[in-house]
Amino acid sequence: MNEVWHSRGYVPHWEAGEVPQSITFRLADSLPSELLQRWREELEHLQNDEAALKRRVRIEQELHCGHGALALRNSTIAELVEDALLHFDSDRYKLHAWSIM
Repeated sequence: MNEVWHSRGYVPHWEAGEVPQSITFRLADSLPSELLQRWREELEHLQNDEAALKRRVRIEQELHCGHGALALRNSTIAELVEDALLHFDSDRYKLHAWSIM
């Protein structure tokens, strides 16, 4: 297998052929920016690893609270997301499973 890391200047990408990967997206308004900023300030005194873990736990808890416009409740928008996921299935990638929540 030929694993390759590359970046376009922001998020690193990993090309690994047939290796299964899990990808998660969230809507931009699913967490209020004020909340994220408050957490940054509250956790800034911690070491990076500890702060990252505490931030991740808070995010996971808060994502279940239903913040934002909840756009995916609109079936038209949910279908757009579904179509986007399926567009290159079996061409550029093989989707084994997917879910829109």
